Amino acid sequence: YPLASFESILYDLKVRWDFGVKPTPEIVIVTIDEESDDYLGDVYPYSYATHSRFLEKILKSEPKIIDFFIKMPEGASDDDVYFNGFKNSLKDFSNKGGKVNFATEIDEVKGEELPPIQLQDFNYSLAQLTIDNNIFSKDDAVRRAIFNVSGEESLHLLTANQFRVIKGKNPINAPDVIGAYYNEEADANFVLFRYSSSPVYS
Repeated sequence: YPLASFESILYDLKVRWDFGVKPTPEIVIVTIDEESDDYLGDVYPYSYATHSRFLEKILKSEPKIIDFFIKMPEGASDDDVYFNGFKNSLKDFSNKGGKVNFATEIDEVKGEELPPIQLQDFNYSLAQLTIDNNIFSKDDAVRRAIFNVSGEESLHLLTANQFRVIKGKNPINAPDVIGAYYNEEADANFVLFRYSSSPVYS
């Protein structure tokens, strides 16, 4: 336990002061907060009318991959104009070569919470962060991500491999990454969030 805490402190310092790895402008994270409610004119959980308007803005930037880390409204009817507009925009984006992924999480009672049935034609995968052996220094700071669970790619790995293929590179898996390890209890492979250089074996 003391050693794990010391390890986490060193890791945090390295990440905070590491100028060797720069963020890439090719990856954009859009966060949702109270200011988003004001900007979008809606209150979370957002309606499909709001999701459609927001998606329209995103598509103007011509992304290659779109990941949704947000719970989508259930119970949309087939004659819902806004839902159909949202889904058709995603289909059109996908038909042009874009990748659409929905994040799922595991509820202790319900199990894995999937996207609405009408959106399950698109990719969806586990994006859980806090699970079993993920927090290793007892300070509630998550420094490791799930790579795959029971052989199924996490959303992080799925997206990374989609991006690698777009760049003309081969997909990767746990044996290809330095420091990836298997936890038998979770039946999952884990990796650190951040490395000072590429963790992929050359």
